[in-house]
Amino acid sequence: MIASFLEWFGLGETYLHIFMAIALLVGSIRFRQLSPAQRLLSLLVMLSVLSEVLVSTKIFTNNMPIFHLYTVGEFCLIVSIFYVGRKDFLPKTIFRILIASFLLVAFGNVLLYQSIWEMNSLSSSIEGIVLVGLALWYFYDLLERLDMPNLGKSFMFWFATGVLLFFVSNLLFFVFSSSIVASQWQTENGQEIVLVIWPMFTFMNILLYLIFSIALICKDSIPSPKSFWSAP
Repeated sequence: MIASFLEWFGLGETYLHIFMAIALLVGSIRFRQLSPAQRLLSLLVMLSVLSEVLVSTKIFTNNMPIFHLYTVGEFCLIVSIFYVGRKDFLPKTIFRILIASFLLVAFGNVLLYQSIWEMNSLSSSIEGIVLVGLALWYFYDLLERLDMPNLGKSFMFWFATGVLLFFVSNLLFFVFSSSIVASQWQTENGQEIVLVIWPMFTFMNILLYLIFSIALICKDSIPSPKSFWSAP
């Protein structure tokens, strides 16, 4: 069973890298035609690819610092996309509070709970909860306003769908990630946990980058760029 898992996991990782490369290629080719929010998503994909390359090449003996930094960058970019991508959706004050609060949480987690050399399950869990909340808020706002007649061509619709599906399905992984990493090959129960969790995590990553590729293909209307920190 372990051998079968390793064979599938290798294929899953290959497919994941293919879909990441597709999203990166779409974002790079269309970068000049992308709206401000789409450009932020393209930067998120670039950050993901860079992190994956650093982890896969095993340049560092401990990859946990990469995950700590990636979590912060991912959160800030996704919240920024929600702020920039939909008019009058996320107030500037809330945007600032979310970014500043998460930076404090991530920094405090490193200092007080999970060091830079440990899995940042606390920060990742909080990130997942907040981003799921934002995605649900977006869909509620969409239903309230009913201002998008063709959702299939809407960048924000596809983006929010990807965020919601990914972080809902993987929230359990984020919550228990520290114990999973600690026990994955040490006990029979640990092996069983990995056999269930990792394929699901890999599949949801593949689905996420497929949806992000679709979002980057959409011809999003280009709103006037918002300044993140200027006065309203």
